Amino acid sequence: KYPDAKGEASFYLKLEKGQWQASRKYPQGADEERTFVGVAEKGKWIDFVFHRNFRDDDRGFLELYMDRKRVWSHKGPNFSMDCGPDTEGYMLFGIYKWSWLDAGGQGEGQGNECGNRPITVYYDELKIGNNKATLESISPAGAPPGK
Repeated sequence: KYPDAKGEASFYLKLEKGQWQASRKYPQGADEERTFVGVAEKGKWIDFVFHRNFRDDDRGFLELYMDRKRVWSHKGPNFSMDCGPDTEGYMLFGIYKWSWLDAGGQGEGQGNECGNRPITVYYDELKIGNNKATLESISPAGAPPGK
């Protein structure tokens, strides 16, 4: 995403129907590309690594790792260099929830199996690396390598 951005981020990770989903939408207004990358297991820690080169040309890339295994990648443009007053990319981090829809597809409904109960998510060891970072330096110590 970029400061003062209008619309969605060009890449994000989300949960849908009990599965982790990598979602790419670039450029603004393009169709969303969705890829399910793994089943969400409650009560299990997952080590996510996002490896990205913010570019508006063929030198750009995006990679998503889960527990040190690459599960999704894209090569090519992934960021508009002229989208506002500041062209530095940044990460949005947290829980973003769209409204529950009612039976008619409108407004605030009851929700699904979670109903209106609180949802708890734990985050630990957020690390942001520079161009010298490696998968090993970003991943937690002792994390098993993916296959």
